[in-house]
Amino acid sequence: MSLRRQVGRFAVVGAAATVLHIASGSILIAIGIPPLVANLLAFLMAFGFSFMGHWGYTFAQGQVPLSRAFRRFVAVAAVGFVLNETVLLLLLQVTDVLVAALACAVLVAAAASFVLGRSWAFRSSPSGLLARTDDLP
Repeated sequence: MSLRRQVGRFAVVGAAATVLHIASGSILIAIGIPPLVANLLAFLMAFGFSFMGHWGYTFAQGQVPLSRAFRRFVAVAAVGFVLNETVLLLLLQVTDVLVAALACAVLVAAAASFVLGRSWAFRSSPSGLLARTDDLP
């Protein structure tokens, strides 16, 4: 599959996961679930949707075993979150435009997540950027 097509699919799955997170979190809060609990539950729903979307749609051509892809996706998500927080922290030191700083941090983390997903988490063959790590969980 072409890189352009994968990026498009990645964006579609990511956007749908974001809508699911916001919508389910809003509904849970509206029915009386405390906001932090509602956000955690909504995150878990969006995370599950995102994983299945990327495994079965965005990066489906390799058909990496589900359990290995899931473990790797958890690692990619953790790296993405840490990168997001770090970029946001750094940008907040130089700007007061919170929405722009957040948007930049999200885009950097999304780009890194795409590269790691494509080259490692959902890659079935041991070639590419992270070929030597194919035996990692």
